[in-house]
Amino acid sequence: GVKSVHAEVVSPAPRTAHPVTLCVVDSGIFRDHNDFPAEFISGDDSVRAGQWDNDVNGHGTHVAGILAAQGNNGVGTRGIIGNLTTSNINLHITRSHGANGAGGLMSDVLAAVIQCRQKGAKVINLSVGCNNCYSSVTDALFSEL
Repeated sequence: GVKSVHAEVVSPAPRTAHPVTLCVVDSGIFRDHNDFPAEFISGDDSVRAGQWDNDVNGHGTHVAGILAAQGNNGVGTRGIIGNLTTSNINLHITRSHGANGAGGLMSDVLAAVIQCRQKGAKVINLSVGCNNCYSSVTDALFSEL
């Protein structure tokens, strides 16, 4: 929750004139979860990993919840944003890997980041890890974004 990531010390973001897109690159999201108002969530599927709105292992939903779980709705906890309906922040989900991280090639992650940028994301959350998969080419590609 908010206290475990020390977000209570962050001032609430002012409501902007135009919506801000926050993108989560992960295992997807449970689209029908009560903590996420559907009208403020969009997503992109992955050819290799699958549909963005079918989180097979729950990790993407957990990450999205830390950021944007709806507060004061009687379900779970409140995310850092607290209320998508009043914050003018849209949550965009891209799926870069499937169950247990399967299908998560760096090319899938890069494709997901590009999808986020094409949707106008100003903030992109990546939950990735790997052994010996970073290279100067990968670094150069990400630095161009």
